[in-house]
Amino acid sequence: MRLIFTALALLLAACAPKDVPVAVEEVQAVNAADSIYLNGKIYTVDTAQPWVEALAIKDGKFVELGSSEAVLKLKGESTEVVDLNGAFVMPGIIDEHIHPDMGADNYLNLFVSATDSWDEITQKIRSFREANPDKKWLYGGTLNWLADNNGLISGSDKPSNKSVLDEIVADRPIALWDQGAHAMLLNSMALKELGIVKGAVPPPGGIFVTDESGEPTGVIRETAATMVLNALDNYPDELWTEKGMKAFLNEMLSYGVTGMNDAYGTKKNLEAYTLIEKQGQLNQWMHVSMATPLEFADAEQRAAADELIRSVGKYRSHYIRPNGIKYIMDGSAAGQTAAMLDPFHGTSHRGDLRYKFDDVKADMAKYAPLGFGMKVHGIGDRAIRGTLDIYSQIPKGSFGTPHSVAHGTFIAPEDVKRFAEYGAVYEASPALWFPNDGVDVIRKDIGDRTENSWPIQPLVDANALVSYGSDWTVSLTPSPWPGLESMITREVAGGGEEKFIPAFAVSLETAIQIFTLNGAKAMGIAEQTGSIKVGKQADMIVLNQNLFEVDVYDLHKTEVVSTVFNGKEVFKR
Repeated sequence: MRLIFTALALLLAACAPKDVPVAVEEVQAVNAADSIYLNGKIYTVDTAQPWVEALAIKDGKFVELGSSEAVLKLKGESTEVVDLNGAFVMPGIIDEHIHPDMGADNYLNLFVSATDSWDEITQKIRSFREANPDKKWLYGGTLNWLADNNGLISGSDKPSNKSVLDEIVADRPIALWDQGAHAMLLNSMALKELGIVKGAVPPPGGIFVTDESGEPTGVIRETAATMVLNALDNYPDELWTEKGMKAFLNEMLSYGVTGMNDAYGTKKNLEAYTLIEKQGQLNQWMHVSMATPLEFADAEQRAAADELIRSVGKYRSHYIRPNGIKYIMDGSAAGQTAAMLDPFHGTSHRGDLRYKFDDVKADMAKYAPLGFGMKVHGIGDRAIRGTLDIYSQIPKGSFGTPHSVAHGTFIAPEDVKRFAEYGAVYEASPALWFPNDGVDVIRKDIGDRTENSWPIQPLVDANALVSYGSDWTVSLTPSPWPGLESMITREVAGGGEEKFIPAFAVSLETAIQIFTLNGAKAMGIAEQTGSIKVGKQADMIVLNQNLFEVDVYDLHKTEVVSTVFNGKEVFKR
């Protein structure tokens, strides 16, 4: 790199008029870095140069890596010099599956956690109701896993029934997502408002859970949730962007996330990113996988989704990349809505496909030639096999985004090798699986097949590209650090009594690559970011601990001290 600067100085000298000498100070200003970071333990995720002590940044890019002595040669009068004092530095995190709109909603709507006690949930609902007297719908999440047949809400002694919400609020409709975001619990007034009564027919791909008498219990699943979303009295888009989306994006910077894939993109989301970018406040790479028209039963909504996909180029910019399309092939692991090759225990039921494979193939055949990469939510082994079958027959996306399977909970062992064969990304969501209540629910449904869950190391061994996605707000936290730890330990963060299929665990080096460079590859931006390398954009994070020196069971305690994006510090703790 110093040779380049020397050549540039010679070129300037050669181009200068004969009677006007080139000032040494001017050449130094051209050479000088904007900022230099010294005395660090910098893990680059670049196999050619995995560790360096210092780096230099100019015009938002890494221009020199090496020893502190070597990098200091690029110091000029205006260069900012940061002494890391031995701090650990790595590339920014790439979260390849997240729901920013749902995160934004949390800042404006009712935000409960699946780990809250029922008393805490009750208090939060009542406080929100009192603070928002003019709001017709009370809406938010997330509850713990909901059950059918009036079974208990996971982790509580409360039934999955409208009555538990009626006791808290009966004079306004309320709808709360459960942890999987494939089911909602409604109170009686919400059911009445939507016409969900005994004998009502759900939309295609949707479920109204009923009791033995046919009476709706208040639990609705899959596409039936669209009825709630269409009925909400939403905040104005400008307020939602300012108070919700910006707050969410800034929160992600505090976790060190410098790139995200919006895994269910909408026009509202794209307009929010565009406005924030115009204001000079977009400090993340934003890839967007837009919802397929198949998601909507209403013809007008389908047409609008198709129009958005075909006209999305007007939103495309350097940082906003609406280059994917999202399909939700089946349901969730809990609730028996995952599409399985073999039936759930004690039943002839193999789960549900949200749409027919032939319809998905036809839909993708329309959009893949336009350049889009496909992201398919696949939980059950039948949904995943059918998706891979389709991927084997459609062209690859030309915008740079490869086709992908999101979550990939259960994979038939013989299908593991097919990911690399078709160049399909396997997106892992450790925050959904590190041993929790849901695993016990799943074991009751499918028994030994649970041992095929999230085979990350076998996929790595088969040369598949594995990326990371938090799937927040579906998961318990948007922080990547508990998931990174659990991908290595296959235990709950901090360690627990149970290891969940330890043979599928990966090394720390592999996990870091999954959370950084592999995510950039999955979003088609690996030439720009994902590792610390000369010529790439300067996206990096400074941490409070060295991931290679702390106990593996302390990785979840990692905090980001500073987040740098495009060479500028955009978060500081």
